Amino acid sequence: MSDIFFSYAREDEERVKPIVEALERQGWSVFWDRKIPPGKTFHQHIEKQLDAADCMVVVWSNYSFDSKWVLEEAEEGKNREILVPILIDKVKPPFGFRNIQAADLTAWNHDAGHPQFGIFVNAIDSILPKSGDGTVIIEQEPPPPESTEPIHQPQEPTHSNLPRSDGETVIIKPDPPPGPKLKTSLWIVLPVIMLLLISSLVIYQCKKLSPSTEPPANPANIDSVASKLKLPDNFVLIKGGSFTMGSLEGEYGHQSDETQHTVKLGDFAMCRYEVTVGEYLRFAKETKSHYPAWLNADSISTGNKDFYKNLEEALTGERYPIVGVSWNDAQAYCEWLTKKWKNGRYRLPTEAEWEYACRGGTASPFNTGENLTTVQANYDGNFPYWNNPKGEYRRKTVMVESFKPNDYGLFNMHGNVWEWCHDWYDGKYFDECLKKGIVDNPLGPERGSHRVVRGGSWVSRARYCRSACRNYGAPNIRSDGVGFRLVFVPQVQSTAHPAKM
Repeated sequence: MSDIFFSYAREDEERVKPIVEALERQGWSVFWDRKIPPGKTFHQHIEKQLDAADCMVVVWSNYSFDSKWVLEEAEEGKNREILVPILIDKVKPPFGFRNIQAADLTAWNHDAGHPQFGIFVNAIDSILPKSGDGTVIIEQEPPPPESTEPIHQPQEPTHSNLPRSDGETVIIKPDPPPGPKLKTSLWIVLPVIMLLLISSLVIYQCKKLSPSTEPPANPANIDSVASKLKLPDNFVLIKGGSFTMGSLEGEYGHQSDETQHTVKLGDFAMCRYEVTVGEYLRFAKETKSHYPAWLNADSISTGNKDFYKNLEEALTGERYPIVGVSWNDAQAYCEWLTKKWKNGRYRLPTEAEWEYACRGGTASPFNTGENLTTVQANYDGNFPYWNNPKGEYRRKTVMVESFKPNDYGLFNMHGNVWEWCHDWYDGKYFDECLKKGIVDNPLGPERGSHRVVRGGSWVSRARYCRSACRNYGAPNIRSDGVGFRLVFVPQVQSTAHPAKM
């Protein structure tokens, strides 16, 4: 069955076709060919397809305006709250549908970057995001062939009870075992030599950690820098190790880009929660740039302004996650914060770091076990995991410290908002990692056209909130369901005030 059901007048078939093809390039399946299979009546076939679809597009035109069949189908979509109307002629929608905003494609020139087409795709995203649900992302150009499928599952890391900073000094590297007794003179000289060696190593590492769009070659190797580090408030140290990234083919919701493979990570520090509205707006106002989509009138093409307003207090509340920001915006925020505090480098997590942190030492589909309920996370409870009972659908984000954190002390790694990661997306990348055996601190593909997002969102179905689920979007695209969280790479003996995260 198809993701999207198209309702249109037969006379508009040639004009509808390029719209359908553009949506299919977004990764959705579309029912629009009204040919009836043998042994079925028209009503049987149409009703079956309409019942199975999770989104319905009605095409208003000079021909469809008074079509009995189109009106009946549109009424069904309206009643199910899955209707997305578009205009291909300058007509007023029929009575009963005029209060539902329609995307105006009357001047659309088959360009995926057209503002009204962007509004159209975002409206579908809100009902049926990419990969079946939850993605964000309007593609300015078709993704590469290998990027058409997303998602797998790791073995349990060995560290489940990790030290947490909360602004306190954290001991990362244990003291070395006692060595043989030496003469007094050596005890005086050796510490001096060791201090010089460590200082040289620190200087070298700090140079590598200067702000850039790429993380250092070994982004998580904190423990090689020094034995005592100061972390910003609300960052936790996550002890590295080896784990199995991706999911088993038998895991419900598994997709072909989740091939399991072994990954080895160094230590890294991650924020307990997603970047908040209050934190991000301080950056936007100070730099007078990178405003979220819902604040910048010039960025109306990146989302439906009225739909952002539906988030109500969740859109502007200081302790809610920021949404309507692109990967480029998140990257700029990281660089601003790095320069502002001068206590280390703030950056986006790599995809491997994100999954390792999300799992919190588990190998199950969720860090909560074999199931995820809406008492544990914020997603669309109308679509629970597997055959579990339905839950609540809040229709908006929740505060960043909602629900119980995972065993690493991290909040909302499942649901609430998709989170941007550093890596480029490639649907075959995990297959390539598997061929290499153990992959050490992977940074993702060297190039691409889309960046990875992880975790699912408030509008996602449960299976898209799995620890292994992969999704992606163009770096310049914004959405009401996407935000980000930070990783911190410290520098030694910093005198700067820690960032208030």
